[in-house]
Amino acid sequence: MSSHHEVEMESLISSPNLVSTPLFISDIDELQKPIFEITSPLQPSRQRRITIKVLLDIALFVILLATGLWLFANVGRSLLLKSFGDAFLITGIMLAILSIWLVLTGASMFRKINLLKLIAALIVLIIGLSLILMGNKENQLAVGYALFATALLILITKFFFLIEDEQIRIERLERELKKAKQSAGMGMALSYFYNFIVPTAANIRSMAEGHTPIDMEVSRGKFEEYQLTTDQLFVIVPRDLDGSDMKVFLKNVSSSPNPSVIQGKPKERPGNDTHRPMFVYFLEWDPAKKECDGLFDIPTIISACWDRRKHGKNDQHDTVNITDEIMIFQNQLLSLINEHPITYGKVRILSFPSLPFRFSDIKYVVTQLAHGAALE
Repeated sequence: MSSHHEVEMESLISSPNLVSTPLFISDIDELQKPIFEITSPLQPSRQRRITIKVLLDIALFVILLATGLWLFANVGRSLLLKSFGDAFLITGIMLAILSIWLVLTGASMFRKINLLKLIAALIVLIIGLSLILMGNKENQLAVGYALFATALLILITKFFFLIEDEQIRIERLERELKKAKQSAGMGMALSYFYNFIVPTAANIRSMAEGHTPIDMEVSRGKFEEYQLTTDQLFVIVPRDLDGSDMKVFLKNVSSSPNPSVIQGKPKERPGNDTHRPMFVYFLEWDPAKKECDGLFDIPTIISACWDRRKHGKNDQHDTVNITDEIMIFQNQLLSLINEHPITYGKVRILSFPSLPFRFSDIKYVVTQLAHGAALE
């Protein structure tokens, strides 16, 4: 009984630290060595720099507000309430109309923020109505003025000031595109996806189609047919590199006489997206039943980040941030997987601490996810 309890305690202690996908890399506590599935793009840091343009916009707002309050300094209470009421009413009507129009016709990805804008506009509108009622003034003129001013605002913003904002946005996108073209992570993701992920996923049958036949390399150059019991391919990505040779690492853990993993090739099936099957790795295999499970791959292509960094140490114009490049690699790979009909729902990305991995951790996480357990 005590032996069984010790085994349970050892298993609990050695279990990997599973967490949900963080939003920012800066939120990851590497001391705890968390493992998580990449289900949404990662961002470098939650810190946001305030641009000069934003500061200028704030300065303009403060100047206009202070000037307006100074002009109201010698106005009577009744007229002051009416003036403020008209201002809030006009502003609320204009914002409400524009926000409703954005909700109805704007891009779906901004729908949530547009609804928040609408709520803020309604609050301003209610404040305006309250101030006008306190001043016992008619507001028909203010409503008419608000509608007229809204029409003029649309004309001005559509054909004047927003053109400049659009130019700034295009300039920013061009800078991002230039950076993406120079990124090693972007190119590696495209190469890895189309040269390995797509053809491999195309050869993996879905569970509705039956088990995928695997040519398993049971010994050097000798193959036997196994059946893959799941239809998921897991991509294991380390968050950092220390110069370790990833190919040598994989070769060592798959070598006889006591391999931690075994290699095999999914049998090719007809299709435009398939070609000569490539070796993949399996965490579990049963020689008696001829079954295998835990299909995964570690993209050794990302070791090029370390090579580029090593050779570019003396070049200030070619500095490589490995963590950023891996983040770009993961984000681009996630986007490609979710957009392609062959890989969507079949390929999953797991983020692990740097090498060397404990394959017991990989086995635990892959088993949990392959059998439908969610990361809390």
